[in-house]
Amino acid sequence: MISFPNSPRLADRLAEYVLVRAIASNSAYQLSRTISLFGEFLKCEPILQDLTPETVNNFLASLALTHSPRTVAGHRINLLGIWRFLAECGACEAPRQIRHCRKPDPMPVAWTLDELRQLLATAEKAVGTMEDGTPKSVYWSAIIRVAYDSALRRSDLWLIRHDQIRSDGTIVLRQHKTGFAHHPRLSSKALALIRQIKHDPPLAWQTSNIRQFYVEWKRLVRAAGIRPGCLQQIRRTAATWLAKEHPEQVQRFLGHRSQSMQRHYVDLSIASPQANLPPEL
Repeated sequence: MISFPNSPRLADRLAEYVLVRAIASNSAYQLSRTISLFGEFLKCEPILQDLTPETVNNFLASLALTHSPRTVAGHRINLLGIWRFLAECGACEAPRQIRHCRKPDPMPVAWTLDELRQLLATAEKAVGTMEDGTPKSVYWSAIIRVAYDSALRRSDLWLIRHDQIRSDGTIVLRQHKTGFAHHPRLSSKALALIRQIKHDPPLAWQTSNIRQFYVEWKRLVRAAGIRPGCLQQIRRTAATWLAKEHPEQVQRFLGHRSQSMQRHYVDLSIASPQANLPPEL
């Protein structure tokens, strides 16, 4: 059994919180980042006694001067989560009267189909090979098509194995971020491309230098002459264009449990543009 000393340091108590709440590593990193920023504000190591409404409200007000409302709201959620956990443990009083952080409505931006086609055309001309000998033109074309057909996140794209892909293109997986079961399906073109890659998982970056993936991706986008965007942009683009014709299918397509999450992915300027204008002057 793992036991934790009754340390006053928030960094120490964070480890207990992460273990008890079974928090994923990515989320644990974000929590630790919040504690670090709190310490930078205090100019000392944060301790339990710093969890007071006055101190935390001043911290959030200070963050609002240099960070976006969405970022400030995220740090508020992180700090309150730790604070409430410690209050449950009897280590401090529960939070009360904590400053609210208003987040603006999401405004996702998707690529147009012409932009995505231009990106794909540029990928098909990519030079060089991957470590397993796969032409980079095949790798980049495959990951773009699979990302578009499946709307999978980058973490899931890198984890898909050949034996998870059925002959009809259906992928059977459990999403890395949420743990939810999901069954996206690939087009025949995406399936043919991914079958050309012998490495398994086929879409995983094949070197330990992960930064190189992002360097080459940015270079590809720049060469295509389209607006900047990462793989997440393809997820938004796919959801947006599906919503234009079949809005009822977007929730399942994205692998979400809640329909409200669509507002973070569907670009309404494309999916539901203004149909009518006022009378012409």
